[in-house]
Amino acid sequence: MTDCYCLWCGRSLKYGSTLKNLFHIDDVLCEKCRQSLSYKPKKIKLGEMEVRGLYVYEGLLRDMMIQYKELYDEALFPVFLWQNRKELKKKYKGYTVVPVPSSTARNIERGFFPVERMFGILGLPVADVLYKTDDYQQKNIPKAAKGRIAEHLKLRDMELSDRLLLIDDIMTTGETITAAYNLLKENSKTVKVLICAYNKGFLGNS
Repeated sequence: MTDCYCLWCGRSLKYGSTLKNLFHIDDVLCEKCRQSLSYKPKKIKLGEMEVRGLYVYEGLLRDMMIQYKELYDEALFPVFLWQNRKELKKKYKGYTVVPVPSSTARNIERGFFPVERMFGILGLPVADVLYKTDDYQQKNIPKAAKGRIAEHLKLRDMELSDRLLLIDDIMTTGETITAAYNLLKENSKTVKVLICAYNKGFLGNS
């Protein structure tokens, strides 16, 4: 049997595996790293919008996300959705993916689009219909202006699919994804929301 190695720690994927898993390895992380992630799938209600999140943004998951996005480690793109890819692909069959737009300048530096690369593992069609009117980053917006994030997002003048899946990597406050959802719902029959990770402050929200 050919050996493979964890994309995070570099250990053999056989490391720490059960006897059963030794003969059927279907992951890009070793079992120890996979079990260290804060995998807590949750449906979060924000007004009329329901967000489906997979991980809590903390611990090892946060470290992986920083390595992927801030240190431009594109090779990590499969780790986040690998275990859910078959289920999600089936659940959202027929949907067109709409990414929440990220900083154009940062994406040029990276040489890839983190959100699209991450969710590309689902093999769903993508429509970049949302854009920013200026290249802001949410963490750099003054607190007094946080409620006006919607002013920075616009929808391109183009025909939209009847079934859209709004995606993002991390939901911190929910303001950006709410603004994006509000733009899409006026122009499409069905809009669902899927994020990789959510702020632990949402743990009590259901």
